[in-house]
Amino acid sequence: MSCSAPVAMTATPVFTRPPTALSPSTGERPRVAPLDGLRGVAILLVMLYHLPMQGGGRIARDIAILGRCGWVGVDLFFVLSGFLITGILYDAKERDGYLRRFYLARVLRIFPLYFAALIVCFALLPALHLVRGAAEAGSAARGSAWWFFLYLQNVRMAINIHSVPPYMQHFWSLAIEEQFYLIWPFVVLACSRERLIRLTLGAVAAAVLLRMMLVAGRVDPLTLYVLTPTRLDGLALGAYVALVARGPRVSSLRWLRAAGAAALLLLGFFVWRDHALNILASRSLEVIGYTLVSLAAAAALEWALRARLDSIGGRIASSRLLVWLGRRSYGIYVIHFPVFLLLQADGFTLAALARRLGSWSEATIGFLLVAGGLTLLLTVLSWRLLEAPALRLRHRLGAPRAVAADG
Repeated sequence: MSCSAPVAMTATPVFTRPPTALSPSTGERPRVAPLDGLRGVAILLVMLYHLPMQGGGRIARDIAILGRCGWVGVDLFFVLSGFLITGILYDAKERDGYLRRFYLARVLRIFPLYFAALIVCFALLPALHLVRGAAEAGSAARGSAWWFFLYLQNVRMAINIHSVPPYMQHFWSLAIEEQFYLIWPFVVLACSRERLIRLTLGAVAAAVLLRMMLVAGRVDPLTLYVLTPTRLDGLALGAYVALVARGPRVSSLRWLRAAGAAALLLLGFFVWRDHALNILASRSLEVIGYTLVSLAAAAALEWALRARLDSIGGRIASSRLLVWLGRRSYGIYVIHFPVFLLLQADGFTLAALARRLGSWSEATIGFLLVAGGLTLLLTVLSWRLLEAPALRLRHRLGAPRAVAADG
């Protein structure tokens, strides 16, 4: 999910050459800091979404409204992943070792932290009784472990969410991305660019139609939320941007700006009406909500590819904080939710903080600082001990790297 080096400040757009141009010294694309910045924004939204919401106070209420919309960060991740992975695959499809190099890169980027997290969540936490409730949750869900080792936890959640430990339920999105990585390389290899573009747009339409049929059949909203066929919008739109950007008519991406603006207006209406963007409680949002969010995310991606780094938006998107968070967003994503839940299970709750601090707003900020700080500390350890060594090995073995936000 996450890493690249920022590009130096210039007075020119990020891409001063066509996006298909390669660096003459390395044969790789220049890294684009605003893409890391977008990923930094995405992980902040996800963390706010998982923040416990309780009590009153203006600051607490404002954070709660933003947090209830934070699930859109995952869709931004999907768009970025579709863009980055499709770009890697399309650029390398004529080279020797196409599949071997791609899967080697994915394994070294994803597996070390992921399987370490599975060992901690399924074995260490329950066995060591480090946190109250972890032993019971881990024991009850131990029969579901193989679903996680096969990256099928999203299917398991659709069947029975109670069989998945609460502190592992956010892993559903990792399953979707891994399932995408398993199939998409073969599709890219077999199809021309023009056919791939048609396939991506067809996938968006198919996802909408499938959700429409499932909603009409009163299928559980959680099923639509976690299964890959119903969440293809973001991955497909990201892939579409990557493919169009590699053709002679890059300007044809400009329609995304208008579509993204219209999508934001519609999403803003839902937020104004419901004081949230609750995808699981609105039948209309279940059908079109994911597509609206993905369109807005794709428009943000198109903007990031052309952003001037000396503009206000460019400076924000390429700021050190957002780039740092974006580079480590995979680790933050894996680690943060268990930390949030396990702290609460051990008595560090908003209610307890509010009694001590005398304010729900201060309690909310205090929880975010403590839980976020602990998450970042564990993420730094994960980066240094697991992720960075694997990335160095990947580079030595000649596996491909992405434009940004990928490592």
